[in-house]
Formats: sequence, C-alpha cells, structure tokens
Amino acid sequence: IPNEYTPLVPPKLGGTLKTDGASPLESEVSFEAPIAPAFVVWITPALLCAMAYALYNIFIKKGSNSIHPVLGGVILQIVAALLGTLLLMMIIFRDGSDALQFDQAGIYWSIAAGLAVGAAEMLSFFVMGMGVQAMQAVPIIIGGSVMFGTILGAIWLHEILTIQGWSGVVLLVVGIVMVATDPGSGLGEGH
Repeated sequence: IPNEYTPLVPPKLGGTLKTDGASPLESEVSFEAPIAPAFVVWITPALLCAMAYALYNIFIKKGSNSIHPVLGGVILQIVAALLGTLLLMMIIFRDGSDALQFDQAGIYWSIAAGLAVGAAEMLSFFVMGMGVQAMQAVPIIIGGSVMFGTILGAIWLHEILTIQGWSGVVLLVVGIVMVATDPGSGLGEGH
C-alpha cells in the first residue's frame, strides 16, 4: 500500500482556508482533492473498518443491560481517546509534529464529529439496552447511517450519485424496513 494512503499518513492538504470574515464553520474551504486510490488499495481497510464497527455494536449490545447509556458512552469515549492519543504520540515520535496538518475548520469539524459520535454511542447503548436484538439494531443503525450519510452528502456536500448509486440507497432503505419489522425476536418465545 502506498505510504500516502496509510491511515497514519493522510493525503497532503492542498488549498487554503478562505478568510471571508465568517466563522470557520461557515467559511468555504477549498482543498485540492487527492486522487482516489484504486479499489484494491482501499477495500481492505474499508472492510476492516466495517468489522470494527460491527464489533463496536456487538460489544455495546453485550454491555448495554449492565451499564447506564451515558456512562457506557463516556467509558467508550475515554478508551477511544486513549487509543487515539497513543496513535497520535506514535505519529509525532515517528514523523514529528509537522506531520499533523490541520486548520481551524478541521478542528471545528472534528469537534462537531465528536459531538455526533458521542450522541450516537449513547443512543446505541440506549437502543441495545431496550432489548432490541443486535441482528436488528446494528443493521438499522449502520444502514441508517449510510442512508442519512448519502442524503446529507448530496444535499450538504453537493456530491453526486448516478442512478445505480441511488438504486442502492433505495434497496438499503427497503432492507432497513425489512430488518426493522422482522418478528424474529419473538418467534422462539413460548416454545
């Protein structure tokens, strides 16, 4: 895998932050988009990420009946922060602090993402703690994330999908409805 595509070495940021007097969240940021790597380069890390999300949700399900959702979310975030800090220290030790590229907008968007993921983690503990099967909750949460991410990407980021991509989103929504309404959790009761 080429070094510029490894998770610890993101593509170089090119471009500048426009200073139009607006806050960084309202300012236009125009970075040159890196050339996307070939499918064979990114598919393995993407599938590993999907597996990590699956384990994340299964672990939440396993612990959700034994911990308050907010406490579970906070512990999860502390552990994630410790892991991230360890990786950050490794990057700084290996490459120096100059390897950490960022600007004010990057900081603000990272904070916004942290707020969103914190809410998602606590809501995951809450949903799983209600007794919803992981086989139903995980596909709905992750599939719903894909659905909302695609819609927000089109509206907010002006990204484009062809009819093939939107057909996939429709199939995803149909799949979410089928999984959400599956009576499987009650089939084994009373037998």
